[in-house]
Amino acid sequence: MAVTAAAAAGAGPQHYCLRWNNYQSNLTSVFDQLLQSESFVDVTLAVAGRALKAHKVILSASSPYFQTLLHDNPCGHPIVVIEDVSHADMQAIVQFMYKGEINVAEQQLPSLLKVAEALKIRGLADVPEGETVTRRAAPEPQRRQTSAEAGGSPEPAAAGRAPPQVGQTPERPPQGPAMPPGTTAEPRPAPAPSQAPAHSRASDDTEIRPAIIEMIKEEERVSSLYPDPCSRCPPGRVNSLAGDI
Repeated sequence: MAVTAAAAAGAGPQHYCLRWNNYQSNLTSVFDQLLQSESFVDVTLAVAGRALKAHKVILSASSPYFQTLLHDNPCGHPIVVIEDVSHADMQAIVQFMYKGEINVAEQQLPSLLKVAEALKIRGLADVPEGETVTRRAAPEPQRRQTSAEAGGSPEPAAAGRAPPQVGQTPERPPQGPAMPPGTTAEPRPAPAPSQAPAHSRASDDTEIRPAIIEMIKEEERVSSLYPDPCSRCPPGRVNSLAGDI
């Protein structure tokens, strides 16, 4: 540890600068140990049917691509599927993000740099220093445009009714009689059609007339056969059909 005293002339109390000379190397070593032991890993990279576990903070610090991806998908332990990339290239890139250096064969270099360019890996691809995650703005809700805003004419008034003038109450359609407060109008059932009695007068006349006519005919027939004897019978005698008494 190095201690440096720094004080300005005529200033207040003296300040000391404490510096850890092996900070970067120690931090790099600790990160590599956490990667090898898979301690505190919180993201998985699925590449060519195999899994590579890592830490979100390391991926975000080394790549704006991963920073934006992990920022827009706040998940506890996301699984990022990377297609068209070999497991060897992705493993080498992860090692580079943790250590800052890797050793690769010459024939692997073109494909490695191509993947690094696609994933925007700092140190292997041309990535601006100030490029960071940008929060996506939420889309504004669409507002319905009125006819006045569109520059068109207002909707025509109903046929046979003029539009209300300024200060004039628009006409209301005629309504029924006013109801007292607290009451509601209920529809009344339609009156049932009146039913004729079981024995109507027409049916009675139809049944009685033939009997009366038959009785009259019978009386006329009897009168024609046996004339009335009351006017010709002497006193003390009753003319009967059965004989004299």
